[in-house]
Amino acid sequence: MNIICSENQKKIDSYINGSLGGDELKKFVNHVKGCNECMEELKINYSLLKALDQLEKGDELSEDFDAELEKGIDEYLGKQRRGFILKVISYVSAFIISLAFGIVFSIFFFRHEGIDFLEKGKEETFMIDFDGVPDFMNDVKKMNNDYNDNLIEYIHSLKLEDERQESADE
Repeated sequence: MNIICSENQKKIDSYINGSLGGDELKKFVNHVKGCNECMEELKINYSLLKALDQLEKGDELSEDFDAELEKGIDEYLGKQRRGFILKVISYVSAFIISLAFGIVFSIFFFRHEGIDFLEKGKEETFMIDFDGVPDFMNDVKKMNNDYNDNLIEYIHSLKLEDERQESADE
């Protein structure tokens, strides 16, 4: 018998009386399910204490104390699993709702025309449009406008270069 077993065997009466709770209960049940020696000790104590309790109350003795004990442990483990599953589902649901809210928020508050590909004679359609952006984004809007201005200058310089090249070729 190791230290963990001796610690758990001290908690057997508390488990049977229902006074064990929280993390202690979780650790106890998980250990007992995996340790044959502790499970045997629990079964013996459970049978004795429950039989004495039923005799004191004048109740009819149970036919199978082991089955009652196993049922109680299995019910606890089932609740533990359901609790974990519900927690995971709630986190996933919260993430999906947050994601949906973010998409809806961005659609309604950050509308823009998008970026069109550069076509001859339509340089302005390549610029990024930030209309409808809230005021707290003024710095970004200014950087965007500077980018657009620089882009137009660059495109015009390329056109001038092409025109010079064509006239030099003639």
